[in-house]
Parts: sequence; C-alpha cells; structure tokens
Amino acid sequence: AFGQRGRATVSRFEAQLEDRARHLAVRLASPPTSPWVGQWMGRDVDVQTGTLTITPQDLPEYPAPQGESVTLDWRQLRWDDQGLRTQGTLSPFSLAWVDWLAGPGTQPLADLGLGGQLRFEGDWDVHWPRDARVPVRMNAGLQRRSGDLRLSVDDGSGAGVQNVPAGLRDAS
Repeated sequence: AFGQRGRATVSRFEAQLEDRARHLAVRLASPPTSPWVGQWMGRDVDVQTGTLTITPQDLPEYPAPQGESVTLDWRQLRWDDQGLRTQGTLSPFSLAWVDWLAGPGTQPLADLGLGGQLRFEGDWDVHWPRDARVPVRMNAGLQRRSGDLRLSVDDGSGAGVQNVPAGLRDAS
C-alpha cells in the first residue's frame, strides 16, 4: 500500500519533453546501480547512481544542435525529512545548447559574437532543505572539456567582421 516502504527497479525509461519550440528525448542510459529505495507520500526516497542521456530533437522550423547528446550522471538523488540532496555530473555540452535552449529567434551567445566548438562538463552538489528558513547549499562547477571559442571582431581596418579563435588551451 502507499505509504509503506518499497523497492522498485527501473531498467528502461524513455520520455519526450516538449514545449512549443523545443523537443528533448530523455533516455535512461544505465539504470540505477541499486534499486530505488524509499517510501511514498512525503517519505524518504533514495535513488542511487544512474545515467540519463538527453538529446535535442529537430523541428522543421527550429533545428537542434547535431550530435549534441548530453549525459547526466547522478551519484545521489535523495528526498527525506531534511530536504532534497542531489549530486552528479553533466557532460559534454557545447555553446550550441545555450543558443538552442534560448528558443527560436534568439541566439544570445551568437549575438554577443561568441561561437566555436567549445565543449563543457559540469558537476553539482545541492542540498535544498525542506525548511524554507534554512538556506540552500549548492556547489556547482563548470569546466572546459575541449574545443576553442571563436570571437567575432571588427578590428576597424575595414575588412569587416572576422571570426578569430580565442586560443584556449588546457592548463598546464
């Protein structure tokens, strides 16, 4: 019955998330390493490590970034009397995702003259307390994985706008 302790194992999950302009395909790439353990109706829920693959889908009027699946690996997803606790990583994603997620007719990075094949990965560790008087604790990071940034610049020479590589390198 609901409200009792339970276990469930999910080995396959697929979903389509849509709004007017964007469609995402979400697929469970690897099931949680241990089954969901928890209770229902406001009780403890603890989903151990797992992986989702998120892929933007083309629409005729709004093409998605090609070959741009993102992997979301979570190490912890827990909801209990203390609140929500989640940790994980997101990789790889490119600048194209930012412009695509902004929606049709907007390209915030391209409008700033930024582009290129720069790819990122990120991580998070978030504790969102149930008690609204207790502050949220969040540690999130973003780092370059590969690629370079291209800048659109006009040097005033009359040659027009040039795309110039920023020359990003790995730290040594």
